[in-house]
Amino acid sequence: MAVAARSVPISKIRLSDGTQTRVKTDPDVVADYAEHAQELPQAEGEDPIVLFTEDEEAYWPGAGHHRIPALASAGYEHIKADVRKGTQRDAKLYSLGSNAAHGLQRTRADKRHMIEALLEDDEWSQWSSRAIADHLHVSHPLVEEVRAGKNGQMGEDKKSTGKISSTRTSKSGKQVPASRGPKCPKCAKAKERDPNCAACKKLQDEAEKKRTAAQFEKDRLKQEQAEKKAQRERAAREVKERREAEKEKKAEARRLAAEQKAREREEEKTRKEVAKAQRELAAETRRKEREAMATGKPIYDDPKVHAAIIGLSRLFNDRATALKQQKSLLFAAVRQGMDIVLKAWEAWRKAK
Repeated sequence: MAVAARSVPISKIRLSDGTQTRVKTDPDVVADYAEHAQELPQAEGEDPIVLFTEDEEAYWPGAGHHRIPALASAGYEHIKADVRKGTQRDAKLYSLGSNAAHGLQRTRADKRHMIEALLEDDEWSQWSSRAIADHLHVSHPLVEEVRAGKNGQMGEDKKSTGKISSTRTSKSGKQVPASRGPKCPKCAKAKERDPNCAACKKLQDEAEKKRTAAQFEKDRLKQEQAEKKAQRERAAREVKERREAEKEKKAEARRLAAEQKAREREEEKTRKEVAKAQRELAAETRRKEREAMATGKPIYDDPKVHAAIIGLSRLFNDRATALKQQKSLLFAAVRQGMDIVLKAWEAWRKAK
């Protein structure tokens, strides 16, 4: 049952708990996805990232095993995913049936690996081949082929040892029956292995050398993967630090711009206050001049300055009065001219 499509910290996602049902996670695909991280679908579309959780402290991916490490490499700390209620086993079962129509195409080895994962489980191995094929979206003959091969291997183990008395760890992490190791033809016919058989010891030594070489190769690959992971983490840290530096730079630019606007507003306010004070002073001066002209009382200490100011004020008043008179005479002349034109036009129209 789906809980919600929401943001989940990548640090809480368990990628190494056996829910990846492919043969392996392709690092080249992860690197390619990381370069286009912003275009990767997360909780939207037909192929969302699906996570299962029981207590919201740990999340197991059912889909998105390549996208999640790609987003982590690109510097993402949270992803949006389709979160569902369930266990690690639910996530693995969902993963087995995903990626049939979307995402990275499954190889034939991936399909066989998924079939083997179902057949190695005590519960899922009881499914019919048709049910397994429907769930994995593979062909029925391929399931029959893998199932027959596993049954044949089990039969060979029983025939050579007489019983399945030891176990081995499968790729899914479970303990499954396995043989005790190679035997020489003579000991293979006996029920018990001869501890002093030189041929068996030689075969066992060769098998041990192969296991040692395989383990060495496995450790080498693991070390390479650890180095690549460290490189991706360093690259992610560098990307994160670069983004933080850019963010701080933008924040500083916004702060400086805000301070500049504040200074401009303060300067504009000061200019308006000065202009207002100047207007008030001019109005007060004109009022005093009018009072002085009306009363004859000087408003300036120096009589000469007072006389000059009063004279200029009277001159300005006289010029203003003259301009008003000239304007009135001009308007009268224009009206008279218009009357003459209208009369002439009326006379012409009647004559016509």
